[in-house]
Amino acid sequence: MSNDTARSGRAPRGMSLYKLLSMWLEDRSTCCARRTMIQYEFACRTVLVPSLGHMPIGAVTRAHVLAMHGRNAETPAKANQGVVTGRMAWTFAEDRGLVAPGRNPFHRIKPHPTSKSRNPISPTQAAEVWIVCENAIQALEAPCAPVHGAYFVLLLLTGLRRGEAAALRWSNVELELGALYLTEHKTARSSGVKMVALSSAAVDHLRRIKDFGWSDVWVFPSLRSSSGHIEDPHRAWERVREAAGCVGVRLHDLRRGYASMLHSAGHDIRTIASLLGHASIVTTEKYIRPSLEGSRRASDTVAASIRQAGAAASAARGLP
Repeated sequence: MSNDTARSGRAPRGMSLYKLLSMWLEDRSTCCARRTMIQYEFACRTVLVPSLGHMPIGAVTRAHVLAMHGRNAETPAKANQGVVTGRMAWTFAEDRGLVAPGRNPFHRIKPHPTSKSRNPISPTQAAEVWIVCENAIQALEAPCAPVHGAYFVLLLLTGLRRGEAAALRWSNVELELGALYLTEHKTARSSGVKMVALSSAAVDHLRRIKDFGWSDVWVFPSLRSSSGHIEDPHRAWERVREAAGCVGVRLHDLRRGYASMLHSAGHDIRTIASLLGHASIVTTEKYIRPSLEGSRRASDTVAASIRQAGAAASAARGLP
């Protein structure tokens, strides 16, 4: 690009949005974690490029972005991510002098409403999901592929973030030690390698997956993704939760359910935070929803204390 072009704020003749997105992704790849890059690439591939990729960036208007956003309304989270990704790429273009500043067509696009549910999956619901996934793993009649069934079971058993589990490599797995050592995770920059202790059930589950021989590299491989591992399990999850009778339960609610079940079993908040990989217990507290049975037991302790004190007072007064 010439200096005149940079000063004028205009893109080189014929530069398409697809070309801009490619440049931006290449730039981001030098500073973003692989899991974050997968999200950006997915938004570009499924939302931005199909609708606007062929257009010269100078021709893209707010009306075009609104139309793209509307066409993807049935998958609101994906549509919103497309707008956010487009806005970041456009800001990159402004910083490089490829477009005039101050006319980002992706700015101030009202996001589609998404589910605000923060309800953790219950033990009963988790059991139903497990049954459906086991049928899938065993190649019985099931709503998803075996690799997705195995993936959802590992989420139930470990509380891993969905991206951490999807990008899990066999080199991260120590079956003899019963642990995972994650190098790519949300807090990798501040905390380094994340160690996840595995239950005996999780170890057995991973041994079974390894015996299937799906991949020597990825625990959950995919032939359809550019990364080589599963990237977007949401459609499979929608079918699984419907088959399990858990309509409305989000994939992230498995992680919340894992935290709540640990809390109901009496484990302290710091242990739960460590297992989830939270940097602060404040975040962990938001995940925990006390169970009805746990709340009932807590209430029973108050009633027992009152009865005990009443019995002592009656005995002191010589009452029966």
